[in-house]
Amino acid sequence: MLLNTPYALTAKNIKEALLRQKIISDINEINIYAKPIHRLRDWQSQVHHFIIYDGHKPILYLEISPNLIDRFQQTRNFSEAFPEHTLAPIHFFQDYSLDFLCHDYFNGKPIREALEKRILPEERISKLFNLLIKNLQNEEQKCKDNNEGPVKELNSLFEKIRSIKVLPKDVVNKFDNEIFPLLEKNLDTIITPTYRWTNGDFIDRNLLINKSGKIVIIDTEFAQKTHFPKEDWMRFNVFSSIQEKFRTANLLPQGPELSWYSLYFWTRQLMLEDKIRDLHLTPSLTYGILKEINLISSKFKNKQTVKIPSSLKPLDSTTIFRTELEFMV
Repeated sequence: MLLNTPYALTAKNIKEALLRQKIISDINEINIYAKPIHRLRDWQSQVHHFIIYDGHKPILYLEISPNLIDRFQQTRNFSEAFPEHTLAPIHFFQDYSLDFLCHDYFNGKPIREALEKRILPEERISKLFNLLIKNLQNEEQKCKDNNEGPVKELNSLFEKIRSIKVLPKDVVNKFDNEIFPLLEKNLDTIITPTYRWTNGDFIDRNLLINKSGKIVIIDTEFAQKTHFPKEDWMRFNVFSSIQEKFRTANLLPQGPELSWYSLYFWTRQLMLEDKIRDLHLTPSLTYGILKEINLISSKFKNKQTVKIPSSLKPLDSTTIFRTELEFMV
């Protein structure tokens, strides 16, 4: 097996790297298979995924990339916060120019697939999901520094938005003069500010469940301690096709708080899309997000009600061929 990369990621070389670290031994009947992953990124930021088998039994989930140290630290911190619902990293090492990150293999399915294939009764899956939500909420702690923590987190987001290279100067100016002040000045709309760890991408495909009823959160690339934990519920409600089954709209904030979170959510989504696509943010996708931000900010300023978001609909086909970002209205 040889992947199309500048590095010789062959099964032989991977096995030898694991042997050098004494993660496996020569007595194991080791087989290594690449796990297909949809890749948006250039090689230097790609993560290649493998499942390590001992005979026919999967024993390890392996990620390989030129730079995984941040992901390792984020995964470790997140797993320490939620040991019951995460997969802790068990090995991290460097071999030549590559980082290797190993987890115990978890034989689970994304929660939507688990529902479709009925690996457990739907009622039980729903109860397990609700228990996960409750456990996450129980980890929330009240902010003791007034708005110092939330403001610091917002400023970090603002700096990341300013660094997006594809945004025209007038769009950045609009963020600086309108969107950022609107978010910061209306922090008091958040009822009982709290903070906790999040994986940063709480959607159905990042929730795995097995036949024993264990549910875990995966994909910790954007894991962080956040002062805006309800963004998780916004994200699941917008990007998960099964949100109606679990009635996640009931978890969303209401009134002015919903308006604030909606504006924050789409602002953060613009930053995430830029990171995910390695500065290859397309005009049509950017336009769609900016259009949403503009609509919400206008309603927020005029104290109009923002509707609870439903599952994300595809961008209107007329935006696909746009070459300009018509954000200024």
